[in-house]
Amino acid sequence: MVEKIQNALKADFVTSGYSITPSLSIGIAIFPKDAEDTGSLLKCADTAMYHAKENKRGEYQFYSHEMNRVMIERLIIEQELQIAIRDEQFYLTFQPQVDALNGKITGAETVIRWKHPEKGMISPEEFIPIAEDSGLINEIGDWIINKACIVTKQMIDENKSRPFRMSINISAKQFEQGEALIQTLNNAIEQSGLDHKHIEIEVTEGILMKDFTKTIEILKNIRKAGVTVAVDDFGTGYSSLNYLRKLPIDVLKIDKSFTQEMQTHSTSALLFR
Repeated sequence: MVEKIQNALKADFVTSGYSITPSLSIGIAIFPKDAEDTGSLLKCADTAMYHAKENKRGEYQFYSHEMNRVMIERLIIEQELQIAIRDEQFYLTFQPQVDALNGKITGAETVIRWKHPEKGMISPEEFIPIAEDSGLINEIGDWIINKACIVTKQMIDENKSRPFRMSINISAKQFEQGEALIQTLNNAIEQSGLDHKHIEIEVTEGILMKDFTKTIEILKNIRKAGVTVAVDDFGTGYSSLNYLRKLPIDVLKIDKSFTQEMQTHSTSALLFR
Protein backbone atom coordinates (compact mmCIF):
# COMPACT_ATOMS: atom_id res chain seq x y z
CA MET A 1 0.00 0.00 0.00
CA VAL A 2 2.77 2.45 0.95
CA GLU A 3 4.65 1.78 -2.27
CA LYS A 4 1.48 2.34 -4.30
CA ILE A 5 1.01 5.73 -2.64
CA GLN A 6 4.65 6.63 -3.28
CA ASN A 7 4.45 5.62 -6.94
CA ALA A 8 1.26 7.61 -7.41
CA LEU A 9 2.80 10.80 -6.03
CA LYS A 10 6.43 10.66 -7.13
CA ALA A 11 5.92 11.82 -10.72
CA ASP A 12 6.73 15.42 -11.63
CA PHE A 13 3.77 17.69 -12.33
CA VAL A 14 3.44 21.03 -14.05
CA THR A 15 1.71 24.04 -12.52
CA SER A 16 1.65 27.55 -14.00
CA GLY A 17 4.23 26.43 -16.52
CA TYR A 18 6.72 25.15 -13.92
CA SER A 19 7.80 21.57 -13.36
CA ILE A 20 7.59 20.50 -9.70
CA THR A 21 9.16 17.41 -8.13
CA PRO A 22 7.14 16.33 -5.06
CA SER A 23 8.53 14.39 -2.11
CA LEU A 24 6.65 12.17 0.31
CA SER A 25 7.48 10.94 3.81
CA ILE A 26 5.23 8.41 5.55
CA GLY A 27 5.07 7.34 9.19
CA ILE A 28 3.36 4.06 10.09
CA ALA A 29 2.01 2.94 13.47
CA ILE A 30 0.29 -0.41 14.04
CA PHE A 31 -2.67 -1.15 16.31
CA PRO A 32 -2.47 -2.51 18.98
CA LYS A 33 1.31 -3.13 19.02
CA ASP A 34 2.27 0.55 19.09
CA ALA A 35 -0.81 2.08 20.75
CA GLU A 36 -4.36 1.14 21.68
CA ASP A 37 -6.24 4.40 21.11
CA THR A 38 -6.59 6.69 18.11
CA GLY A 39 -4.82 9.71 19.61
CA SER A 40 -1.76 7.76 20.73
CA LEU A 41 -1.64 5.89 17.43
CA LEU A 42 -1.59 9.15 15.48
CA LYS A 43 1.20 10.50 17.69
CA CYS A 44 3.26 7.37 17.04
CA ALA A 45 2.67 7.67 13.29
CA ASP A 46 3.64 11.35 13.44
CA THR A 47 6.86 10.50 15.27
CA ALA A 48 7.68 7.87 12.64
CA MET A 49 6.98 10.38 9.87
CA TYR A 50 9.53 12.84 11.29
CA HIS A 51 12.11 10.08 11.33
CA ALA A 52 11.30 9.29 7.70
CA LYS A 53 11.82 12.96 6.80
CA GLU A 54 15.14 13.11 8.63
CA ASN A 55 16.51 9.90 7.15
CA LYS A 56 15.59 10.55 3.53
CA ARG A 57 12.73 12.33 1.84
CA GLY A 58 10.50 10.00 -0.09
CA GLU A 59 10.89 7.20 2.47
CA TYR A 60 8.63 5.59 5.05
CA GLN A 61 9.27 4.46 8.63
CA PHE A 62 7.50 2.10 11.00
CA TYR A 63 7.18 3.39 14.55
CA SER A 64 9.48 1.96 17.23
CA HIS A 65 9.73 2.77 20.93
CA GLU A 66 13.34 3.84 20.37
CA MET A 67 11.94 6.84 18.51
CA ASN A 68 10.56 8.21 21.78
CA ARG A 69 14.10 8.44 23.12
CA VAL A 70 15.13 10.39 20.03
CA MET A 71 12.18 12.75 20.43
CA ILE A 72 13.15 13.41 24.07
CA GLU A 73 16.70 14.21 22.93
CA ARG A 74 15.27 16.66 20.39
CA LEU A 75 13.28 18.39 23.12
CA ILE A 76 16.41 18.68 25.25
CA ILE A 77 18.34 20.24 22.37
CA GLU A 78 15.46 22.65 21.75
CA GLN A 79 15.61 23.79 25.38
CA GLU A 80 19.40 24.08 25.22
CA LEU A 81 19.13 26.13 22.02
CA GLN A 82 17.11 28.73 23.90
CA ILE A 83 19.88 28.94 26.49
CA ALA A 84 22.51 29.09 23.73
CA ILE A 85 20.76 32.09 22.18
CA ARG A 86 20.54 33.83 25.55
CA ASP A 87 24.14 33.09 26.55
CA GLU A 88 25.63 33.62 23.06
CA GLN A 89 27.16 30.17 22.77
CA PHE A 90 27.22 30.48 18.97
CA TYR A 91 30.04 31.79 16.85
CA LEU A 92 30.69 32.11 13.12
CA THR A 93 33.35 30.56 10.90
CA PHE A 94 33.95 31.62 7.32
CA GLN A 95 34.53 29.64 4.14
CA PRO A 96 36.57 31.76 1.69
CA GLN A 97 35.34 32.41 -1.84
CA VAL A 98 38.27 32.54 -4.24
CA ASP A 99 38.61 33.97 -7.74
CA ALA A 100 39.67 31.00 -9.87
CA LEU A 101 41.58 33.25 -12.27
CA ASN A 102 43.94 34.93 -9.83
CA GLY A 103 43.56 32.98 -6.58
CA LYS A 104 42.49 36.04 -4.60
CA ILE A 105 39.82 35.92 -1.90
CA THR A 106 36.77 37.90 -3.03
CA GLY A 107 34.40 37.00 -0.23
CA ALA A 108 33.32 34.40 2.30
CA GLU A 109 30.31 32.35 3.34
CA THR A 110 29.16 32.29 6.95
CA VAL A 111 28.86 29.00 8.80
CA ILE A 112 27.38 28.93 12.31
CA ARG A 113 28.97 26.86 15.07
CA TRP A 114 27.63 25.95 18.52
CA LYS A 115 30.03 25.30 21.38
CA HIS A 116 27.99 23.76 24.16
CA PRO A 117 29.54 24.35 27.63
CA GLU A 118 29.21 20.66 28.54
CA LYS A 119 28.78 18.73 25.27
CA GLY A 120 31.37 20.62 23.28
CA MET A 121 30.86 21.25 19.57
CA ILE A 122 27.40 20.43 18.24
CA SER A 123 27.11 20.07 14.47
CA PRO A 124 24.76 22.41 12.55
CA GLU A 125 23.32 19.29 10.91
CA GLU A 126 22.15 18.27 14.39
CA PHE A 127 20.68 21.51 15.71
CA ILE A 128 19.54 23.49 12.64
CA PRO A 129 16.64 21.12 11.76
CA ILE A 130 15.46 21.31 15.39
CA ALA A 131 15.74 25.10 15.34
CA GLU A 132 13.65 25.17 12.16
CA ASP A 133 10.95 22.90 13.56
CA SER A 134 10.74 24.85 16.84
CA GLY A 135 10.73 28.31 15.26
CA LEU A 136 14.00 29.31 16.95
CA ILE A 137 15.68 29.55 13.54
CA ASN A 138 14.43 33.11 13.05
CA GLU A 139 16.12 34.34 16.21
CA ILE A 140 19.30 32.43 15.36
CA GLY A 141 19.16 33.73 11.80
CA ASP A 142 18.86 37.33 12.99
CA TRP A 143 21.91 36.80 15.21
CA ILE A 144 23.87 35.45 12.23
CA ILE A 145 22.95 38.47 10.08
CA ASN A 146 23.95 40.96 12.76
CA LYS A 147 27.20 39.18 13.64
CA ALA A 148 28.14 38.67 9.98
CA CYS A 149 27.72 42.37 9.24
CA ILE A 150 29.92 43.37 12.19
CA VAL A 151 32.68 40.94 11.15
CA THR A 152 32.43 41.96 7.49
CA LYS A 153 32.93 45.61 8.44
CA GLN A 154 36.05 44.66 10.40
CA MET A 155 37.43 42.64 7.47
CA ILE A 156 36.84 45.46 4.99
CA ASP A 157 38.45 48.04 7.28
CA GLU A 158 41.55 45.84 7.51
CA ASN A 159 41.75 45.31 3.72
CA LYS A 160 40.25 48.44 2.19
CA SER A 161 41.80 47.93 -1.23
CA ARG A 162 40.30 44.47 -1.74
CA PRO A 163 36.68 43.93 -2.91
CA PHE A 164 34.84 41.69 -0.47
CA ARG A 165 31.32 40.30 -0.08
CA MET A 166 29.92 38.21 2.78
CA SER A 167 27.39 35.52 1.92
CA ILE A 168 24.73 34.67 4.52
CA ASN A 169 22.53 31.58 4.32
CA ILE A 170 18.85 32.31 4.87
CA SER A 171 16.45 29.64 6.14
CA ALA A 172 13.01 29.01 4.65
CA LYS A 173 11.23 30.48 7.66
CA GLN A 174 13.42 33.56 7.61
CA PHE A 175 12.77 34.08 3.92
CA GLU A 176 9.02 33.72 4.41
CA GLN A 177 9.12 36.71 6.77
CA GLY A 178 9.59 38.90 3.72
CA GLU A 179 9.55 42.52 4.85
CA ALA A 180 10.75 41.60 8.36
CA LEU A 181 13.82 39.91 6.84
CA ILE A 182 14.58 42.97 4.73
CA GLN A 183 14.25 45.20 7.80
CA THR A 184 16.64 42.96 9.75
CA LEU A 185 19.16 43.13 6.89
CA ASN A 186 18.87 46.91 6.59
CA ASN A 187 19.22 47.47 10.34
CA ALA A 188 22.25 45.17 10.66
CA ILE A 189 24.00 46.69 7.64
CA GLU A 190 23.37 50.28 8.71
CA GLN A 191 24.32 49.72 12.36
CA SER A 192 27.59 48.06 11.35
CA GLY A 193 28.46 50.92 8.98
CA LEU A 194 28.61 48.65 5.93
CA ASP A 195 27.64 49.37 2.36
CA HIS A 196 24.81 47.05 1.25
CA LYS A 197 26.89 45.83 -1.70
CA HIS A 198 29.13 43.88 0.70
CA ILE A 199 26.30 41.53 1.78
CA GLU A 200 24.85 38.63 -0.18
CA ILE A 201 22.02 36.35 0.93
CA GLU A 202 21.88 32.71 -0.11
CA VAL A 203 18.65 30.76 -0.49
CA THR A 204 18.20 27.23 -1.74
CA GLU A 205 16.26 26.29 -4.83
CA GLY A 206 13.58 24.57 -2.74
CA ILE A 207 12.86 27.74 -0.74
CA LEU A 208 12.26 29.75 -3.90
CA MET A 209 9.61 27.40 -5.24
CA LYS A 210 7.27 27.36 -2.24
CA ASP A 211 5.30 30.42 -3.35
CA PHE A 212 6.74 31.63 -6.63
CA THR A 213 4.82 34.90 -6.85
CA LYS A 214 5.70 35.88 -3.28
CA THR A 215 9.29 34.76 -3.84
CA ILE A 216 9.76 37.13 -6.77
CA GLU A 217 8.37 40.04 -4.75
CA ILE A 218 10.69 39.35 -1.79
CA LEU A 219 13.75 38.94 -4.03
CA LYS A 220 13.01 42.18 -5.86
CA ASN A 221 12.75 44.07 -2.57
CA ILE A 222 15.99 42.55 -1.27
CA ARG A 223 17.85 43.55 -4.44
CA LYS A 224 16.22 46.98 -4.34
CA ALA A 225 17.84 47.42 -0.92
CA GLY A 226 21.22 46.83 -2.57
CA VAL A 227 21.82 43.30 -1.27
CA THR A 228 23.01 40.61 -3.70
CA VAL A 229 20.91 37.44 -4.06
CA ALA A 230 22.41 33.98 -4.67
CA VAL A 231 20.71 30.64 -5.28
CA ASP A 232 22.53 27.77 -3.58
CA ASP A 233 22.55 24.06 -4.56
CA PHE A 234 20.81 24.75 -7.85
CA GLY A 235 19.72 21.57 -9.61
CA THR A 236 19.03 19.41 -6.55
CA GLY A 237 15.27 19.86 -6.39
CA TYR A 238 13.67 20.66 -9.72
CA SER A 239 14.09 19.33 -13.22
CA SER A 240 13.07 22.43 -15.17
CA LEU A 241 15.15 25.54 -15.84
CA ASN A 242 12.19 27.49 -17.24
CA TYR A 243 11.45 29.39 -14.05
CA LEU A 244 15.06 30.50 -13.55
CA ARG A 245 14.91 33.39 -16.03
CA LYS A 246 12.02 34.94 -14.08
CA LEU A 247 13.89 35.05 -10.77
CA PRO A 248 15.58 38.36 -9.88
CA ILE A 249 18.89 36.82 -8.77
CA ASP A 250 22.57 37.76 -9.16
CA VAL A 251 24.49 34.56 -8.43
CA LEU A 252 23.79 30.91 -9.24
CA LYS A 253 25.67 28.25 -7.28
CA ILE A 254 25.36 25.05 -9.26
CA ASP A 255 25.23 21.83 -7.24
CA LYS A 256 28.35 19.67 -7.31
CA SER A 257 26.40 16.85 -9.00
CA PHE A 258 26.51 18.91 -12.21
CA THR A 259 30.21 19.76 -11.97
CA GLN A 260 31.10 16.13 -11.32
CA GLU A 261 29.21 15.01 -14.43
CA MET A 262 30.07 17.83 -16.84
CA GLN A 263 32.85 15.81 -18.48
CA THR A 264 30.56 12.90 -19.28
CA HIS A 265 27.05 14.41 -19.59
CA SER A 266 26.37 17.01 -22.26
CA THR A 267 23.28 18.31 -20.42
CA SER A 268 25.31 19.14 -17.33
CA ALA A 269 28.00 20.81 -19.45
CA LEU A 270 25.41 23.11 -21.03
CA LEU A 271 24.78 24.77 -17.67
CA PHE A 272 28.32 26.18 -17.70
CA ARG A 273 28.11 27.81 -21.12
